[in-house]
Order: sequence, then structure tokens, then C-alpha cells
Amino acid sequence: MAVQKRFLNYIADECPALIYLSLPSRDAILNLFNILIQISLACNKFSGLRISFANIQEEEALAIVALLPDIKYLVLRGAWINFKNLVIILQGCKNLVHLDVSNCLGFDPDEKVLELASHIKTFKCEGSMLEDYDDDDYAIDHDDLVYDYISS
Repeated sequence: MAVQKRFLNYIADECPALIYLSLPSRDAILNLFNILIQISLACNKFSGLRISFANIQEEEALAIVALLPDIKYLVLRGAWINFKNLVIILQGCKNLVHLDVSNCLGFDPDEKVLELASHIKTFKCEGSMLEDYDDDDYAIDHDDLVYDYISS
């Protein structure tokens, strides 16, 4: 936790010109709200965020919309994000010019998603699907996997 606190302080104190940030997935998402608060307070020119292979729940989607309202580039490649939370981002981040949700789990990239994303110049959703299956064609519950990871 001390490293994360130092990281947040570094962003707030030393990076006012920060434009783009790529976060490692699992540990960063646990502290995403605090990271986004520091960015929103200290980095006026911030325009891009990458968090691949993360679990984007409603809290994270709402935080992205509320704390980074002018974000232009958002990469959530390989994340677990359901349709409802994707809609929160699509409707709330009005200035997006690039959104990459390719190879995500939790939504089907159907006509409804494409229509909601039509205002985004570059929208990538290839390989995304509603559910993930194991080798025996059983649906995998990723909420259980995240809970197991956090609990261990």
C-alpha cells in the first residue's frame, strides 16, 4: 500500500503535465478511484487512460465518467465490463475519440453497442463477447475469479 500512496503523491505533485497513463490491471483497479481523483485534481491536460484486463464494475465506470469527463483516449482491452457499465462510459464520456474495448467479456458488440459508440472516431470491440467459456463449454463467472484473486 505504501508504494501506491507514493505513486498517488507523485502524480499529484510531480506530473501536472501528465497526458496519458497506462496502469497495470489488477492492483491499479483496486485503487482506481483514488488514482483518478489525483489525476483530475492535478493534471489539467490529461486525455488518455489504459487499464487492460481489469474488472470494470459500475463504480469504476462512474468514476471514469465523473473524474475524467474530458477524456479522449480510453483503452480497456481485455477487460471484464458488462453492457450497462459500457453504456455508462459511452454516454458519459462525450469527448472520446478512441475507445478500445476489444477482447472484453461481459457484452456482445451488437448493433446497439455500435450505435451508442457511433460518435467515437475509433471504436474497437473486436473479439468481445458476452460470456467466456472454459474448455468444456461451461460459462466462467469472472466475478468469482476476481473475488478469489482479491481474497488471496
